[in-house]
Amino acid sequence: MRLALLSLILVLAAPSVAAQDVLRIAAVVNDEAISALDLEQRLRLFLANAQVPDRPEARRLWRTRVLRVLVDERLKLQEAARLGISVTDREIERAMRSIEAQSGWSGGIDEFLLRQGLERSVLDGEIRAQLAWDKIIGMRLLPTIFVGDDEIDAAIERLVENEGRSESNVLEIFLSVDTPEQAQEVSRTADSLVEQLRNGVRFEPLARQFSEGSTATQGGHLGWVQQGQLAPELDAAILDLEVGTVSDPVRSAGGVYIIKIADRRFSSSDQASKAELHLAQIIVPISDSATTVDLRRAEATAESIAERIEGCEDIAAVGDEIGGASGTGDLGTIAVRELPKHIADAVKNIDVGGTSAPVSLDDGLHVFVVCDRIEPEDIGPDRDSIGNAIGQRRLTMMARRYLRDLRRDAFLDENRL
Repeated sequence: MRLALLSLILVLAAPSVAAQDVLRIAAVVNDEAISALDLEQRLRLFLANAQVPDRPEARRLWRTRVLRVLVDERLKLQEAARLGISVTDREIERAMRSIEAQSGWSGGIDEFLLRQGLERSVLDGEIRAQLAWDKIIGMRLLPTIFVGDDEIDAAIERLVENEGRSESNVLEIFLSVDTPEQAQEVSRTADSLVEQLRNGVRFEPLARQFSEGSTATQGGHLGWVQQGQLAPELDAAILDLEVGTVSDPVRSAGGVYIIKIADRRFSSSDQASKAELHLAQIIVPISDSATTVDLRRAEATAESIAERIEGCEDIAAVGDEIGGASGTGDLGTIAVRELPKHIADAVKNIDVGGTSAPVSLDDGLHVFVVCDRIEPEDIGPDRDSIGNAIGQRRLTMMARRYLRDLRRDAFLDENRL
């Protein structure tokens, strides 16, 4: 009887022990607790979204940073409540759809969460905190932002000076350093992020989860940046990177950046290179076994075509006459800067109805005809866009200070587990 009673007590106690484990407190933010379950679910969501294998070493690596994100989200929601700011379910649903479109999750958000064994409320909480923070910034900080004409003039001057230099499509992760005591921890975190990124972890989920820059909600996408447009240390890091690679951590004003180059191109001060052209072409085919005589005959034919054609309406007849190769005909409208350089150089200065000199490509000699030309308006840099960019950088810095002050003034206990 005594043995049976002891067994019954142990059976009844088991769920209680499990429940206590789930309800352990991971952190306290003012008078609100973040449970171990909250941390566990957010950690699983992050690992799955970033496509990091859910292993003990990964959990040890990311647990502290994910907990800090949860603490910051709780501070943002508490501040929103203090200011009487709320987020509607409709706003959250709209944000969910936007995330779904960007993430590429197979089957959408709901199926993704179901595969991970997670409730929708896990993602809901993250979105609610971000939307609330956006409203706080818009109400408290945005009205204080002012960008002077002298700042815009200086930015335009830098852009003009850098015309013709390379520009890079940049992604960024920014980790703030508010106090000297944080520097070592942030440095370790940045080193870990770089290691994970170079081992194949996707950049965008890490940026959304950990970046404290204004581009975090866009997965760290900063867009096209010219040389000289950013701080010198960031400019140097970008210049040294190959396309598709990730930088070492770069210390800059206010914190540490991690940079990735998605693509690179050269901006142009040549007005003709900014036009859009409606092109057609005639191809004079050249076989792989062509002799020197064949090549000369093809060149003569291509030159004759270039002289005879007076507009795109002549393409079909001349193409039929010479038996042009597949691909002869209308090419549509394309920006000159998007063309391969040797083709762009051949067509960019041609008037409507004019033809290019023959251009040698793999399948033969191409004669290009300009059917139409759309010239860009030479109105110079957009002052409003430049002013907005300056203001956005200033707003991001002020938002970081705001959150830092909330952390400083709060009662925080982040070492409960």
